[in-house]
Amino acid sequence: MIIVEENIGPITDVEVLKVLERRGANQEWSRKKTLPSERKAYSYLLQKHPHSPTREELQAFFDDLKPFNLSRGEILQIANSRPAVLVEIHLIVDDCEQRLSPEQQDELLALVQKHLPLKAP
Repeated sequence: MIIVEENIGPITDVEVLKVLERRGANQEWSRKKTLPSERKAYSYLLQKHPHSPTREELQAFFDDLKPFNLSRGEILQIANSRPAVLVEIHLIVDDCEQRLSPEQQDELLALVQKHLPLKAP
């Protein structure tokens, strides 16, 4: 394995899925090249995120989240869990009621549905 960029920070589930695809975890013929743990992780992440956004779509989502002043960890949790109701936003964002107005909370949910829908559009 070649280290391209050391410790660039946490990455989303979708980014891990893309890395595993590049390593061949999704190819039957490359089973000897990939580790069993890579194939299991790929299978799990594919079930969790069957309709993965592209890198550009993910970046557009991150850009749209900038006005909310969320931490990197909160952004990753939102991208990975794709909250569908307000209670999930409250579980992810620390001090949500103090940091985000009710309108911002609704806007955040709308952005998740726009950029990271659970089902294909």
